[in-house]
Amino acid sequence: MFCRTAGWPAGIRGDAKIEMEGSYLSRPIVQFLIVGSGRSAVVIAKLVFGRVCRVLVVLVIVFQTLAPAKEASAQDLPETIADDFEQSFLNREVWNPRQISPERYRIDRTVVRSGRGALAISVKASDTGCSGRCQRNEIRIANNLRLKFGQGAWYGFSFQLSGDIPARTVPRWVMGQWKEESDGSPFLAQRYTGGIFHITVQDNDCRVLVASSGSSVQTFYEVLKSGNLGDLPFVTDPADYACEHGIEVEYGDAPVLPDPYGAWVDMVYFVKGGRDGSGVIEIWANGRFVARARGAIGNDRVFGPTQYFKIGIYRNPMRSEATLHFDNFRRGGSRTDVDPSIGATQ
Repeated sequence: MFCRTAGWPAGIRGDAKIEMEGSYLSRPIVQFLIVGSGRSAVVIAKLVFGRVCRVLVVLVIVFQTLAPAKEASAQDLPETIADDFEQSFLNREVWNPRQISPERYRIDRTVVRSGRGALAISVKASDTGCSGRCQRNEIRIANNLRLKFGQGAWYGFSFQLSGDIPARTVPRWVMGQWKEESDGSPFLAQRYTGGIFHITVQDNDCRVLVASSGSSVQTFYEVLKSGNLGDLPFVTDPADYACEHGIEVEYGDAPVLPDPYGAWVDMVYFVKGGRDGSGVIEIWANGRFVARARGAIGNDRVFGPTQYFKIGIYRNPMRSEATLHFDNFRRGGSRTDVDPSIGATQ
C-alpha cells in the first residue's frame, strides 16, 4: 500500500528513511517504511492501515517543520573562525579588503564592544564606486575560508552605526551581507535604508522582509498592499517585495530588531542557503530569538559554488559621512560558540 503526501511544506527537503516495528492492538506485526525525497514522502506498509499511514506522515512533517535550525554534525562543521580585532592591523588570514580603501578602515581602541579593539569602517561623501553609482567600503571573508552555498554555519558579531544618517529615504544602504558568486542581490542582508534597521532574504529577484527595527513585520505585507507606505520609509520600490516567493517566516515573541545607531547590537545568524527549498536563516539579536525563514533562498543565476560574508557600508552616493564599528566576529558550528552576548562585557 502506498500513501503519498500532496507535498512537503516549504523548507522541507532531503531524504529520510525510518523503519518501525510494533503491534497494532491484536493485529499481526506491521512494518512501515517511510521514504522522503524532494517534495514527496511515501509510506509503504506491509499491511493496510490507512489511518496509521496518514498519522505517521503528519508526525514526520510536523516534527521537521517546527524544529529549529540544527546544530551542524561533526563532519559538516565549518572551520571555526574568530576575530576580536585586538591586533593593530587587519588580519589578512581572515579578511579580504578588496572593496575598501586603506584609509577607510582602522582598529579603534576607544569604541569597542569588549576587549581592547574593534574594527571601524567609514564612508565619506567623496567616496565613489560602482562607476559612480555607489559608495562602498566593505571587507569580506578570505577566499580560502569561503563555504559552499548550502553548507550551514552559525555567525555572530557585534556592530553599531554612527555619523550623519539622512532623514530622507535612499534606495540602498547595506551594512552586512551574505553573497553567492552572483550578480544578484545578497541572499541575506542587513539594511539601513530610511534609517530603519531591517533584514531581508532573497528568492531570486523577490525580496522578503524578515525583521525590522521600525515595527513588527507581521503587518508589513498588509501595509504594503494598502499602498500607504508612510510607515515603511525603507521601501523605495514596492515591486521588490510585492512578488511571489517560496519563503516562509516564523516569528519570535517580540520580532522587532534593536536599533544599532549609537548602540552596540549583538547579532547571531544561522545561515544555510538552498534553491531547492532547503534554505534556513535564523536570526537572534541581543540574545533574543527574532525570526526564522525557510524555503527557496538564493539566486538561480550563479557562476560559482561558494558563498561569502561581507561587512561594511554599501550605499547610494550621499553627501554625508558614516562609520560602522565591528567586533567579536565568530563563525562556527553552534549558536553558543558564536553569540557575542554570552560573556561579553561593555
